Amino acid sequence: MTTLATIAALVSHAYVSGDEIVFVQGYNTVGDGGEGLFLWDTNITSGYNTGTIIQYSTSTLGAWKRLYSGSINVKWFGAISGNTSFNNTVPIQNAINAAVAELTDTFIPGGTYTILSQLYLRGKI
Repeated sequence: MTTLATIAALVSHAYVSGDEIVFVQGYNTVGDGGEGLFLWDTNITSGYNTGTIIQYSTSTLGAWKRLYSGSINVKWFGAISGNTSFNNTVPIQNAINAAVAELTDTFIPGGTYTILSQLYLRGKI
């Protein structure tokens, strides 16, 4: 198993046969809540979402898929709490969209998240 610091490093990390699982230590920085295990999946050719399905930068023949169960955490998509200068609208919306696609819930850990435009919440009616 390979260990990488961030999602940006994962995007640049080429799959090597026999090394299908990668541990990422954070989304933007180590320990920021975006950490997780990723498995190379040769069957994924679309649906990349920056948090649970990560496209390798030079390939459309597979992607890194986050291994998880339960709710989808907004920090997996790069949301940052407590930083008033960071706009969390896109990371949180991407997490909501992924949760809808996976038929699960979105988890927003406690904290303050700056949102500068509308979020579209989707769910069962």
